[in-house]
Amino acid sequence: LHQHEVFGKGKEDFVAGFYFLLDGNPWSGFSGFVTFVIVFRLSAAYSTYWAAYTTTNGFLGDWSGAAASAVAFCRGTGASDAEVEAFLQKVIRLFSMLSACALQELSPRKSHQVWGLLTLNSGGIDKTSLATLDGSGQRVDLCYHWIQQLIVDSQRSGLLSAPPPMVSGMLGELSS
Repeated sequence: LHQHEVFGKGKEDFVAGFYFLLDGNPWSGFSGFVTFVIVFRLSAAYSTYWAAYTTTNGFLGDWSGAAASAVAFCRGTGASDAEVEAFLQKVIRLFSMLSACALQELSPRKSHQVWGLLTLNSGGIDKTSLATLDGSGQRVDLCYHWIQQLIVDSQRSGLLSAPPPMVSGMLGELSS
């Protein structure tokens, strides 16, 4: 079909208000506007994605450094091998749960039962603590406080061989 067969041959053959369909200027303006909006929105979404990615990698890296410090500070203590092993197992599990809880906060999944995120043997944590974690609305903060308490208790009992300023630096790295 040719345009004249559909719309007629002149302005008088058009239904009132539809003559602009043959003019290219409104269409080019509209397509330019739509293109601008799409590019602007994609650019904003892209920059938001990279900001979130950078922040997530930052706190996961800080927590990994704090976990490595906790493991390193166990060397050379006067504690028994069983006490050191129990501390290492618990602190690594708690750091793993902290990371999983933080990533879970970013996802639509909110139940501990359907995390879908791997943790290092969270079954090694007692059932009461897991139930408390599951019922908490502030899982990241709860895991953070558990780690803090474990490190402070271990420092006080002599399980960690580092001097208090170094342990304080590790706790600062954990909180950043």
